[in-house]
Formats: sequence, structure tokens, C-alpha cells
Amino acid sequence: MTFGEFLSHQDAGDVLIFAFYYLPSLIVAFFAILIPTAFFAIRKSLNWNYVFILTVSAICCWGIYSISMASQYMTLALLGSESSEAAEFAYQKSFKPNLHQAINLAVSSPGWEVEETSGQNVRFYAACRIADILASSNPDFQNTTLEKVQNASIVTAGFFGTNSINGNFFVPNRTQPELSVADIIRIRLMELENSRANRTVVVRAH
Repeated sequence: MTFGEFLSHQDAGDVLIFAFYYLPSLIVAFFAILIPTAFFAIRKSLNWNYVFILTVSAICCWGIYSISMASQYMTLALLGSESSEAAEFAYQKSFKPNLHQAINLAVSSPGWEVEETSGQNVRFYAACRIADILASSNPDFQNTTLEKVQNASIVTAGFFGTNSINGNFFVPNRTQPELSVADIIRIRLMELENSRANRTVVVRAH
């Protein structure tokens, strides 16, 4: 995902969430500069040229990290968006984790740096992506994967509208869905199977 695509689908909340994903790395970079500087200051051997070089190095390293993670963080920010259209765009356009990555996202709790509802929405879409990946797998592999997510905490998503992914889970003006990761995967698998069966019937009819 490009930054232009992100800006065309985001709102102020999405930008804030995007920035929050960088907060841990900013803290690490800050202390990477502060701790050595304080150490040499206490020893009274502080060299400001050294501080300058250390600061520039830390900024460069953080810049490289920021660029390398930008697309991923923009995708996660839009998946957690209040806009169902933005979340669907991110899901279809750039949310392409492998099975291991999707499982990690689905079973994890939102980090302290990410707003709760946004993090829960990401967990929901990660569970749906697991189902997408499993759709072409045999039942034994599906069951093995379901066992891996069996003990994950309940997903308490916060949707403000429906899209092609959450439409079977959420009805506007109704109570928000609270489902286990395993249940989301099962429901999504059934949806995909029914969709595939309907397409087969249409093709045969023609």
C-alpha cells in the first residue's frame, strides 16, 4: 500500500493509530540515545561529537525501520478503521499475511500503543484471512489450525458499517459481535464454501 492510497481512505483516527504503531520503536530510539549520553555525562567524559553521531545514527536506523514497516502499519491502521470501506480496501488490497502471521495477529491482544477497538478489528480480519488461507486445505489441516487458536481471547470487534467481509457477522444497529477466533474462522469457511457452491451452480446453469 502506498501512502497516497492510505491518505485517500483514512480519517484522523486512522492517522493516529498509524502513528501509534511507531511509538515502541520511537521509545527504543530515544533511550538508545539517552542512556549512552547519560552514562558518559556521569563519567564526565561526554563528547558532543559523539552525541551528534549517535543521534544521527539512531535517526537513520529508525528512518529505515519506518520506511520498511510503513505499508504494513498503514494496512493495520485501515483494518482497524471505523470506516468499513477503508477496512475492506485494506483487506482486499494489501492484507496478505501468511498463515503463521495471520494466526499471531488473531490470537494477540492489542498492544498498549494501539486503541482497543482498532486492535480487535484487526484480530477479526486476521481470523477471516486465516479462513481464506484454509479454504483450499483438507479438513485435517483445518482442524489442526483451529486447535492453535482455540484458547485465544474473544474478539470484541467494533464495526460502524458492513462490508463484504464482516457482513455475515454484523448487522448495523444491532449488538456488536463477540466471537471466538475459531468461530470466526468456521463461519468464514462456511461462507466461502457456500459462495463457491453457488458459483458452481451458476456455471453449470449456463
